[in-house]
Amino acid sequence: MQDRIVLISMMIMLLANLTLCSCDSSTSSSKGSIVGTILLDGETDHSGIVVSIYNARNVPTELSQVLEEYPQLSFQLDSKVIFDHREQDALHTALTNADGKFSFDDIPYSDYIITYRKEGWGYNNYFNIELNESELYLGDNNPLKLYHEVSLPGLIEGDFTLESDKCYVATNDVVIASGAQMIMQSNSRLLLNQYVKIITQGNLVGPESPLRAYITSSAGIHSGGFSNADLADGVHILSDNSSIENMSFSYLGTGLKVSGDSHDLHRLAFQNCVFGLVINAASDIELSHCLFSGNKDINAAACYAYDVQGLSARSNIFYSNYIAHKHEIVKDAVVENNAYINNDRAYLNLWESTADFRYNDLRSDGVAIENSGRSNLSITYNNIESKVGVKTYHTNNWYNSINNGWTKANNNNIIASQLAVESRARYYYYDAPAYPLDFKNNYWGTTSQTEIADLVLDYHELGSGPPEWVYSEVVYLPFRLHRVDNAGIQPE
Repeated sequence: MQDRIVLISMMIMLLANLTLCSCDSSTSSSKGSIVGTILLDGETDHSGIVVSIYNARNVPTELSQVLEEYPQLSFQLDSKVIFDHREQDALHTALTNADGKFSFDDIPYSDYIITYRKEGWGYNNYFNIELNESELYLGDNNPLKLYHEVSLPGLIEGDFTLESDKCYVATNDVVIASGAQMIMQSNSRLLLNQYVKIITQGNLVGPESPLRAYITSSAGIHSGGFSNADLADGVHILSDNSSIENMSFSYLGTGLKVSGDSHDLHRLAFQNCVFGLVINAASDIELSHCLFSGNKDINAAACYAYDVQGLSARSNIFYSNYIAHKHEIVKDAVVENNAYINNDRAYLNLWESTADFRYNDLRSDGVAIENSGRSNLSITYNNIESKVGVKTYHTNNWYNSINNGWTKANNNNIIASQLAVESRARYYYYDAPAYPLDFKNNYWGTTSQTEIADLVLDYHELGSGPPEWVYSEVVYLPFRLHRVDNAGIQPE
């Protein structure tokens, strides 16, 4: 009996040791090293390059869901578009030695991005690093490189090419002359110093899709810390008949400003700017398959159009901006097939603007659509899920009339957590108590007329006020008893 007890005890100890060994082996194998070489082009001493490692930044869940649902919306969105090392804290930072070697040891298995930079040499990123072995070597057969920053001249005449993987710096304003071209190859980066702008009377040419070039402020590239006061002004297009494609604009006072006639703007990204895109004193503008993200200034708009005749905005994504999309004195705009996700204020149609807003998807805890200032807005076949669906109001002394200042919404799905329609528009020149706004045939998320009435604020709640204050009345009967199936973003 005693021998049997001893044998059982030995077996228990053996199993415990095996379990511990298994755990130790599993734990140790879940970490590894990332080792690499970065060379300074043309140098023999490659020391002092700052190498930082970051968790891979994935496309935010809300964006992934929208792109999965509507893959036709934008260009391919991945970490190469949305990552900027100034937005994240590095997990670890190392310096290269004279041979350009660096290493990160004891790193958990995961996906990473590495940024490498040095004063006077610009910066670059290494994406899609998947650590799943004890040692991963980067740049074995093809060492990573940094190149001397190249300063742009004050005047560009003829063709000036920004080569792949190189950084270019504008320390003062740059003018691209009429007939000249600045050609940006894939992964070329243009850094603009404080207050600097690029003014082009010629052409700005981007790489072929799906490749991408980058224009950003030099602020914070090496230091990490900066404020809006450090930002560059951005790029201003003065020529006509341009096609701007496959570029990213970030950390700029105004990413891109476009004036003149007949511009096609495709597959652009505007991130963390004060104003992302400004279209001013222009006509015949096509804006499609662009991303506006993280432009948070409360006094600016990610996409702002002012004094424009003829604007088509389609298949764009507006994500996590304060004001996503704003029109003032914009005539004959068509806004369709766009996604407005998590913006405080999504679309504003102001100051005698006219627009057809159709087949869009709007989701947020803010205000989806606003109309004011003698502007006419037709809202049809949209999916709207927000705190406030449609808001109309009076702007200063821009008095409304029957022909200038109406908002019409039909065949939409309007699901609101607070108010489906907040109609404060007033001062209509109209000979009845309240001017009727046509909001018929929408689905309001309920089939109860009482509940729908509670979702609408108009003349009936506000009262008549002084005699000159003639409010609007939202006419929502008849309403839909089920969702509008063909509302929202449509296949291209």
